[in-house]
Amino acid sequence: MRVLLAIPVVLLAACSDTAPPPASALVGAPPPPPSRFDGVWSGTMTRVYADQRASCGPESFPMTMTIAQGRARAGLPGQGPAGGTVLADNTMILRGNLDASERAPGRFNDNTFSARYQTRICAWEMRLTRSGAPG
Repeated sequence: MRVLLAIPVVLLAACSDTAPPPASALVGAPPPPPSRFDGVWSGTMTRVYADQRASCGPESFPMTMTIAQGRARAGLPGQGPAGGTVLADNTMILRGNLDASERAPGRFNDNTFSARYQTRICAWEMRLTRSGAPG
């Protein structure tokens, strides 16, 4: 009878030998460094195509995009929030949160960003210029 009670105690002692991981191992990776395109970009989206039956919204409207550490946040018509990452070749694709297949591929040139956003029934040209530092 004594032998049977000793086995669970030995097993419990073996489980406590593993130390918990250090707190530094639980912290996520550091954020990426700032990119040369970080800042606030603003301009206009202008509709360049609309299916005759489509309701694509206004012909043009103001748009603002914020880039911090190479990651962009903006809003696309009918998609709401959109995000993207600036790539090494100065390009970026904004992808909508509702439908990732609807995206706005574009390119940075100095202080301008140009892109085209297209759905099945509407298309817009996006022209943004740097208007401020990241916030």
